[in-house]
Amino acid sequence: MKALRLLFACILPLVSLQGAATYPVAGVVIDAATGSPMPSVRMTVMTTGTSDIVSSAVTGKDGRFSFALPRGKYNLLASSQEYQQIYGLTRPSGGAGSSIITGEGQDTAHLIFRWFRPGSISGRVRDESGEPVEFARVQLVRSIMASGRRTTQFFAETMTNDLGEYRFGPIPGGEFYVAVTAEPWYVSLPFNGRNISGLDNGFSPLYYPNITDAARASVLQLKPGEEARADFTLVAVPSATVKVEFSGADNLAGTVYLTGQGIAGVGTLQRQQSFGKPVGATFSGIPPGSYVLTATATAPAGRFVAVQTIDVTGPSANCALLMRPAPKISGTVRMKEPGQRIPSGAYVTVLDETSRNGSSAPVKPDGSFQFGPGGLGRVKVSLSGSGLFASEVHVEGAEFHDGVMELAGGETVNITLVASDETGRLMGFAVRGERPAEGAIVVLASVPASGDPFRNYSFQTDSDGSFDFETVRAGEYALFAANEDVEYLNPKELARYLPTAKKITIEPHGVVTERLVLR
Repeated sequence: MKALRLLFACILPLVSLQGAATYPVAGVVIDAATGSPMPSVRMTVMTTGTSDIVSSAVTGKDGRFSFALPRGKYNLLASSQEYQQIYGLTRPSGGAGSSIITGEGQDTAHLIFRWFRPGSISGRVRDESGEPVEFARVQLVRSIMASGRRTTQFFAETMTNDLGEYRFGPIPGGEFYVAVTAEPWYVSLPFNGRNISGLDNGFSPLYYPNITDAARASVLQLKPGEEARADFTLVAVPSATVKVEFSGADNLAGTVYLTGQGIAGVGTLQRQQSFGKPVGATFSGIPPGSYVLTATATAPAGRFVAVQTIDVTGPSANCALLMRPAPKISGTVRMKEPGQRIPSGAYVTVLDETSRNGSSAPVKPDGSFQFGPGGLGRVKVSLSGSGLFASEVHVEGAEFHDGVMELAGGETVNITLVASDETGRLMGFAVRGERPAEGAIVVLASVPASGDPFRNYSFQTDSDGSFDFETVRAGEYALFAANEDVEYLNPKELARYLPTAKKITIEPHGVVTERLVLR
């Protein structure tokens, strides 16, 4: 009898699950360029906000797929030839995608998954004699819209083979810059003395379309499915030998990077080399120009870093890098209202102003947080999670102006964040005519306008046209929706939308519901 009761206990949850109402999630995968159905595409359903796979299937010859899912919010992924896209993309270069909302009254049985075919960029690198250049470093920099700002980011790099060939693919369509750096094969050969003609030559960096001036580099516009080509011819020019010495710690061992001007703030790596102290580093065949030396190293005393700009103008350049301990960042979060406890799930983020790369540290129950040894540069600090934001930021141990810390090395930084839970919620629906505006970009911009990325928000609407800004600082905002990406941190771009935007007031702990009509 006891065994029978156990059996029923195991069966009952399954019976309950099988008896739950389900809703159709079905549609077709089509080539976004041609409209043709896409067979043999693997479709995967995941619960939004998790990595939990709910179901999976493969499209038929007609490109169709079908699932039966309980009420909920899901992400739909399509995979083909090791390339994956999320449902709801409005352009090949990425985006947040749209979740699928199932339930009563939701039309999720006629979905159209627009598949943007990946493309590739390939080419050949030769020298002025037409010979292939092996081991040339080819760098791909991408121009994208990220968090309301048009920016350039490092995307990928590769080395040419013995035929001087390279290839990036499969990659999404979009706007790319291509940069090439290399050294002549004969420069790295061992030799006695420096009186051999040509050993002081080096290749000037090249940028698409085969020019030496990074400021005049052109965008390579890669269309979906396109096999783009970018060939380069490197020319040797009289160059310098750069010698680097290191000081600041004993028994150093690390890597030093020599980076050129690059494209739109993304440096082009000219060369890298391992080093140890007292042995320094020597770079041969470096063309004239302005460079940044960046070094990272470990020693018994910990991790050390250094950054220095150098100008190479003659046959030689010497540089002394003072290695300093990597910045140590820690601090405390306290609530604005005395006696309030810090809720779980809060975290502190430091965001590099140049690269837009960031790292986060959880806030412990006692309010403390700590980052591992970091890098150098300008970083911004923010607090998020659990409905919190930082109403005040106090920094000791580093230069701090307009919300940005300057990290130069050797700092022990202590940050005090005053946390406020004076946030509200804005939710609603966007429509085109009488139909849900799926995939629209909803922007909530602070009033007066601010370039602070932590005070402006965007949301790509889900399959039912819904949007939900769960945690918004209390204050005045302008709300609008658009059919395309909006560079809302650019005042000139934002001004186009403000005349027709809705004025919204977010009260602390309040909930606002709005309906937006797209033209």
